[in-house]
Amino acid sequence: MNWTLPSLFVKLTRQIATSRTNMKSTIMKLKNQPARLIVLLVLMSAWTSGTLFSQEQDFDRGSLKIRDTIVLRSKAKLYGTVVSEGVEDGRKIVVFKPADGGVIKIDVAKMVYQGKIRRVDEIDRNYNEYIETIKDDPASHWELYEWCGDQPQGRIRFQEQRQFHLERIVELDPDDTAAKRKLGFDFIKEQNRWVPEKLYQKTLGYEKRGTGWSPVLQREIDKGYEEVEAIKGQRKTDFRIWKKELAKGRLNPTILREELYKICDPLGVVIVFEAAREEPNPGIRAEYVKAIGRVPTRVALNALCVFAVEEEVVGTRESALALLGQEHYDAGAAVGVLATYLSSKSNAYVNRAAFGIGELGNESATLALAAALVTSHMVKPGGQAGRINAGVGSDGSVNGLNMGGDQKPVMKSFNNKDVVDALKKVSDQDFGFNAEQWKNWYIKTHTHHDIQVRR
Repeated sequence: MNWTLPSLFVKLTRQIATSRTNMKSTIMKLKNQPARLIVLLVLMSAWTSGTLFSQEQDFDRGSLKIRDTIVLRSKAKLYGTVVSEGVEDGRKIVVFKPADGGVIKIDVAKMVYQGKIRRVDEIDRNYNEYIETIKDDPASHWELYEWCGDQPQGRIRFQEQRQFHLERIVELDPDDTAAKRKLGFDFIKEQNRWVPEKLYQKTLGYEKRGTGWSPVLQREIDKGYEEVEAIKGQRKTDFRIWKKELAKGRLNPTILREELYKICDPLGVVIVFEAAREEPNPGIRAEYVKAIGRVPTRVALNALCVFAVEEEVVGTRESALALLGQEHYDAGAAVGVLATYLSSKSNAYVNRAAFGIGELGNESATLALAAALVTSHMVKPGGQAGRINAGVGSDGSVNGLNMGGDQKPVMKSFNNKDVVDALKKVSDQDFGFNAEQWKNWYIKTHTHHDIQVRR
């Protein structure tokens, strides 16, 4: 058969429209034609199929297919086909055919990680079918990416495939920001470019922790916090042992006191303070206060302020106040804590706090003292605010308890002498119970005016 060039072009065009297979058959029939004609036909075939000048090549579908998988103890993975499983000499054996060829026999107990082998199931086979027919465009890859995630444990079993589909989406559509973010990229406005999130966060001094990012320094902070908590736990244990030794009474008091001081350090002071608040024995409570007074921290200062006001034993209360006067405590800070008691519901606390402020000699609480010169409190008739009014009869019985009966509390005003005395000590002034004069004096002496003289 002798074909002319025009008739060959017509025949070739029809064959291309039919299928690539028929096209190949047509070219084989023309093998005896001149070489330049064959080259021309091949170029036309490539151009028509869109593979010669296409910027995007179709992806490797076969490499994404799910195969039987064995994870070795070294965490290396083998992909291929399980030929058979059986038992030899009492051991489970798997005959496996890797994807790159050959057949190997594997001792499951010795070589396979956790003894588990992943066999291709129905879901895997569905994916393999999808990957064969999927269109190579962003929308199709998104669809298959979502499908993988919707399957049971799909985010794990299809982890590599999902990663590929995202990367392919970005490759086909560089403007797909959603895929880029899922791949771990951040858009930097200042630089107008996308960068890997891990790299970007690292430049900011952050590291991945759990599901989020935190400063690298935070790791050291947390480490220090954990160490502190461990020490606190040890202090609690040591204190429990100390309490048992105290109860036995077999140790020398001096030794007991030294051991208490070791426990009552900046990390143990809270433990001792809480124990002191619940300690019914005044003598032991006094020892706790002394131990707290050795700690030069704000926590210890606050604890001493509590005892300087709320402690019922006068000697221990005075001891706490004296300890607040030590050089390692800030008198202004102590006065600030004591001043909070000036608005207490207990008239006793108001006067004890005022007394403490006067002893410390800091005038920063002048206005608070002036407001507490006269205070009102709820009391039982015949009683005093914050106290139980009781007496002892001639027969030794306790009487005059005004807390019981049908008597209702009433509001009563108190002129607080300790408050006046404190104001005198911190100011060297004496305006008695006239709160307004105290306030005016303080404002006048603590307000500075800048006077500009103009000529």
